[in-house]
Order: sequence, then structure tokens, then C-alpha cells
Amino acid sequence: MPVDSSPAARLAQRYTLQQRLAVGGMGEVHLALDERLGRQVAVKVLAPGFAGSPDFVERFRREALTAAGLSHPNIAQVYDYGVDGSTHFIVMEYVTGSDLARLIRARGRLSPAEAAHVAGQVCDALAVAHRAGVVHRDIKPGNVIVRPDGTVKVTDFGIAQALGQASLTDTGTVMGTAAYVAPEQARGQAASPASDLYSLGILLFQMLTGSVPFEGDAPVAIAMRHLTEPVPAPGSRVAGVPPSLDEVVIRATAKAVGDRYPDADAMGAALRRSDPAPAPATQALPVADPTSVLRAGAGTAMMPGPGAATAFGAAGANGGQTADPRTAFVPAPRDAGPAPY
Repeated sequence: MPVDSSPAARLAQRYTLQQRLAVGGMGEVHLALDERLGRQVAVKVLAPGFAGSPDFVERFRREALTAAGLSHPNIAQVYDYGVDGSTHFIVMEYVTGSDLARLIRARGRLSPAEAAHVAGQVCDALAVAHRAGVVHRDIKPGNVIVRPDGTVKVTDFGIAQALGQASLTDTGTVMGTAAYVAPEQARGQAASPASDLYSLGILLFQMLTGSVPFEGDAPVAIAMRHLTEPVPAPGSRVAGVPPSLDEVVIRATAKAVGDRYPDADAMGAALRRSDPAPAPATQALPVADPTSVLRAGAGTAMMPGPGAATAFGAAGANGGQTADPRTAFVPAPRDAGPAPY
């Protein structure tokens, strides 16, 4: 049954649920207070349809434990996994900011410097995960949060694996996932680190142009285009894209796995070498209301919330305060190191 979201609701005699932020087919996400540590967290509660399956619960538990072992500034942290009666839940970092999907909708497209800045941080997150043997399998805008200071948080590590690789014809498969699927995944083959790099290449294309390269009336139609059509250079769609970033997109989205970057570190290095001119220090990215950007799985109903997160990630170092809706981030100069916390 859905968890009571009243102020009195508690899980494991530790987590007080304060507000339901999102609900979807996979479960609900709540803003909560960790009474033991005195901090805000995001708590994802599995829907009864999943919680009632012992096989799924065990797989989800293992994947949550794996994701909890990933520690990096660009990865939304998983803190805890627990069971309270028949309720299975995961406790996650609560991240403020705006997910990349909302940011792109608000901006249309990002500057080359901004796009390279975001993609480079996603590469850093993937490099750590891949070295730990974890493949994300679902890199897309909704799983990338940009904090107001420009720090990127990749969320939902482990979720796709726990769910399994659903067929593109399965009910609940969303257009958004098909738009970023690697050819080998579309063929039903196992995802690999190279699959994540392909999806990131598509995401970089979208940041640079404002749209994905392939669209269609159904997920299968979109996936077939990933199988048969080369991804065009972003510079062929919009003006002002440096050739070096065109090259990154083209190599990352090569149909053959062996023709892509050998790993996320190599792709990140290519992005750094592309060195598009950074935006002026006074420039900021206006975003839509930074709240309500949680996703609880396919078919999520967006609900008001005081921060930004996804099904597997949510508040960071700024204590869960709502981001200023007038700004999102300014890329740090290439020689300035990572964006500050």
C-alpha cells in the first residue's frame, strides 16, 4: 500500500516522511528527515507491485548496495536500504538544482562550453562506476541534475539493472529511454560501459542542439533509427558548435562498440581537449522552477517539492535549500578545477 505521507509517518524508527515529492509506477519519493543524523534525505518507497516480488526485491537490494558503494562528487549518493513491515525503501542524497531535461526545456540548448562542462562531469561519474563494475544503462536528461553552482549529479545507478532490460515493446517503456538507447541495447544485448558512452553522446548532441537526433511515433521506431542511421554532427543542425565537439559526438555514438571511446576517462579527456571558450563569469542559466524535478519511474506524476532529485538521487551540500530559479550554473574556466561546493 502507499506509504502515509503525513508528518507522523516514520520508517525504521529513523526516517520521518515530511512530504511526498513524486509518485510513479515504481514507487513514491518522499522528502524525509533522518532523525539520527539530523539531515534531509530523499526516501524512495517501492510500489506494492514490486515489493510483492521476492525476486525483484532481492535484485533491487543487491543493486542498491552496489550503488551505495559508489562515492564521487558527481554521483548522487545512496545512504541506506531498509524494510519496515512490508515496506521496502531506499534512502538517498537529497540534491537541489534542476534536472537537465528541465534545463534544456527552459534554455532550448546550452552553449558549447556549458554542454562540455556537464558532459565532462558525467564522464567522471561514469568512469568511477565502470571501474566498480557498474553500468548505468539509462543515461538521459532526467537522470542528470545540475546544481546552481554547476556541479552535476548523476542519479539512478542500479535502478535500470534492478528493473531488467525491458523490451522496447513492453508497456511502460518510455520515449525518453528509447531516444538514448545504444544500438546493442536496442538489439536486446547486454549493456556495457560503451553503451553508457553512446547514451552520453546522444545527451551531448541534445545539449548542443536542443533536440535528440532521432524521433518517432513509438519507442521501437526510435530504436530502429539508432540501429540503422548514423547520428549527425551537431554542427549540421545548429551553428556555432566547435568541430572538436562534433567529433566527440560522432565517436561516442559510433554503431560499433569498438569504434567508440575505450572508456569514460578517454571521452572526458576528449571533452577537455575540445576546450570551447568558457562562458563569461557573469553569465548564468535561467531555469524553470527548480522544484518538482523528481522522477519515480515510468509514468511519474510530477509534484511540487523543495528541491531537485530523481528516483535514485536527491540534497546536497547546500542543505536542501531551493535553488534560485533565475540561475542554474556558470561553467568553471578550464584551468579552475571542478566547480566549487
